[in-house]
Amino acid sequence: MSQRRRAQSKKGHQNGKQRIVDEAKRNTFDRNPLLNTAHQAVCKNCGNRIPLIYLDYLKSGRFKLGEAKTVEALQAYASGFVYEKEQATPIIIEFKCVQCKSKNEVKPVSFEYLLFTIGKSRSEHIYG
Repeated sequence: MSQRRRAQSKKGHQNGKQRIVDEAKRNTFDRNPLLNTAHQAVCKNCGNRIPLIYLDYLKSGRFKLGEAKTVEALQAYASGFVYEKEQATPIIIEFKCVQCKSKNEVKPVSFEYLLFTIGKSRSEHIYG
């Protein structure tokens, strides 16, 4: 990847991350049970279980955006189900094990999922 392309990608990640932080602070994701419920992350080193609430990390900006990858996703249409290729950019949350102090990470959702959630939240305000 060229230097120019890396710089554009980095700026895009910064803008995307800031958008997620801003929306989280506006309480856009507060009603999302996937983000606002305690989950048990498991330390890869010692197996200790650490409770995480993903929304806390989104609101504080303690996450990073991974590299976008093409994935196959099952889409439902009136005529049936079809696999389609989509871009997915993982949200990466890093945490330290309280027991062995090793660094770990989870990738609970994609950036695209959060953008969809933002759009859905806005349409609920318009039509709800």
